Amino acid sequence: MVNQDAIDDYTKNIIRMFQKANKFEIAEGCQWYAHARQLCLEVANMRGLPLSKVVGVVAALSPRLSWSHNLEAADKLIDTWLSNQKIKSNPMYGVVGFSNVLLDYKGWGFPRNKEKAIAVLDCESSDPEVIAVIVRGKAALKVNSFFWSILGSHDYVTVDGHAAGIAFGTRVVGVSLTATQYRVIAEAYLQVAEQLHLLPHQLQAITWLTYRRLYIEPFKEVAAQS
Repeated sequence: MVNQDAIDDYTKNIIRMFQKANKFEIAEGCQWYAHARQLCLEVANMRGLPLSKVVGVVAALSPRLSWSHNLEAADKLIDTWLSNQKIKSNPMYGVVGFSNVLLDYKGWGFPRNKEKAIAVLDCESSDPEVIAVIVRGKAALKVNSFFWSILGSHDYVTVDGHAAGIAFGTRVVGVSLTATQYRVIAEAYLQVAEQLHLLPHQLQAITWLTYRRLYIEPFKEVAAQS
């Protein structure tokens, strides 16, 4: 059963955040996922990999990483994976040992996310539907939405901690959403996007950029000064 009361509360908060967006955030937000796709396409072309695999690695590594760190980690992991393909058959670099090399590196996200990224690269198929199954795992709705949004789908909303905080009308850190909460928040974004004549991922990106300016960047400045 749809919790319309919650959706109504969330839509009001999302609209409030959107109304605080400046012209730059609206312009950048409308193109954010198209730009992200182009950056992934450049990596794919440079590394000789299908776009779906590069986006899969980026999405898999994304939890708790900033966007710039996310891209850097994905490119480094892909580069290391490609380099190791030449020696993977060596007994000293067996499948287990090779995986450990990537999993032990501290700068590429959580171990379980690196495992997904490696599985994406190891997968024989580049079909986005197949890659999405790996990326999503058992219940990674945010990662799945991020994957499809970067690939160009207009049917998903990436509800990360910032998007949830916007919907809740508060600043939240490390929020963990149930599948039901995720879908209710995503539905609120879908409804607001329709009202504003935006694509859902555009609204999410615009409000994310606005939220970052209002709540994250000032916090970083204070931390740097302390």
